[in-house]
Amino acid sequence: MDGKPTIDPAVSGRDPNPSVLLAGASGTLGRKLVPALATNHEVTALVRPGSEAPLEALGQLAGMRSAQVTDPDSLVGICDGFDAVVTTVGITRQRDGLTYEDVDFQANLNLLREAERAGVGKFLYVSVVGADKPSRVPGINAKHWFEQALQASSIDWVIVRPSGFFTDLLEVLAMAQRGTVFQFGDGNNVITPIDVADLATVISGLLAESRHIATVGGPETLTWNEIARRCFTAAEKRERVVHLPKWILNASLQAMRPFSKSRYGAFSFVGHVQTGDTSAPEVGTRTFDEFLADHIKQAPVRA
Repeated sequence: MDGKPTIDPAVSGRDPNPSVLLAGASGTLGRKLVPALATNHEVTALVRPGSEAPLEALGQLAGMRSAQVTDPDSLVGICDGFDAVVTTVGITRQRDGLTYEDVDFQANLNLLREAERAGVGKFLYVSVVGADKPSRVPGINAKHWFEQALQASSIDWVIVRPSGFFTDLLEVLAMAQRGTVFQFGDGNNVITPIDVADLATVISGLLAESRHIATVGGPETLTWNEIARRCFTAAEKRERVVHLPKWILNASLQAMRPFSKSRYGAFSFVGHVQTGDTSAPEVGTRTFDEFLADHIKQAPVRA
């Protein structure tokens, strides 16, 4: 089931312009998925109430629906008439007191149950590398348990596990612009980050698959030291990296866990990716250097 996808938006063997409900459409990946899916699907965006404005300007939607995916009552009937559901729903920055279990697991489960009730033919879930097994990292663990629920459901499914987004690495660039990059571990662990537009194109093509898991990365597998080096180059700053030993990470996590679930969740994820192997098959085309150059053109380097 696990294979290397290619960037091919063609969806073979399906009716012309199948209808897709896209949950999380207003997020970083969701905004790129709208045009990628709209090439050969009729796309309806499912967004939180009040977050419609950024999508209205795209002009490529067949429709828009708003609901709180954490509230199953607000989802009743939301999937009726759709051929497929694509969900990118998950916490990026914790707010409103919601946990990873509330959003990454339960909200997606609410949507899945409604899709099953409505007779939707396909359910595609955007997960993360490492969610194939239980994890001490709350965000990854919540995704793992939803993957398990999806695979046990009555609906046909596709799971996409990206290594990470280029946008996730902007904090490294921000540290480089300030003059010092801090990393956990020795910086030699690897990640295969991908541009969100490349990932959106991959996802569009994967809707043709059945009971399929795709692990997806960008065109280069990079160490964290190399990521820092490229950020310093893009920022035109002298390179200075401080490597923090893993015991500092572990001690910090133990200290913050009883007091702040949100900080613990975010901090544990950063520690996980910087001290472990989160590489993936190299699929994307846009390079990290190209992403950095374009980002700095739009947001000039801070002095």
